[in-house]
Amino acid sequence: MINSKTSIEPSAKADIMRILARNIEPHAEILFSYLHGSFLAGDSPKDIDIGVYLSRIPDSPLNYELNLEVALSDAVRILPVDVRVLNSAPLPFQYAVLKDGIPLVVNDEEARCAFQERTIMRYFDFEPFLRRYLEEAFRVAV
Repeated sequence: MINSKTSIEPSAKADIMRILARNIEPHAEILFSYLHGSFLAGDSPKDIDIGVYLSRIPDSPLNYELNLEVALSDAVRILPVDVRVLNSAPLPFQYAVLKDGIPLVVNDEEARCAFQERTIMRYFDFEPFLRRYLEEAFRVAV
C-alpha cells in the first residue's frame, strides 16, 4: 500500500479503475457501482471509495461490504478500498455519490437510472428540512 502523500498518475488511476471493474463485473448481484471520493478528487487519495447497488440487500450489509473490500483491496494492492451498499445508505450519502461520483460498472442501466431519479427527487424534497435543521442546530447559515 502507498502512503497518503504518494501521487498517483492519471494513467495509473485508469489502470486501477480497470482492475476494479474487472473484479466487480462477475458479481451478478451488483446492478451498478460508482467510484467516488478522494480517488477522483485529487492525485494523492487515501483510499478508493466505491458504492454498490445490489439486486437485494444481504442479511448483513456490513459483512458484504467487508468481504468485497478485502477482495478489491487485494486486487488493487496499492490503496485500500472502502465499499458501501447504496441500497441501505443514508439519503445524503446516496446523493453525494451520484453528484460527485462516476459509474464504474453498470449491469442494469434501467436500475441505475431509476435509483438516480428517485434519489435526486427525494434529496431535493429533503434538502430544505436538512438545511433548516442545520441552521437551527448550529446557528449558522448553510
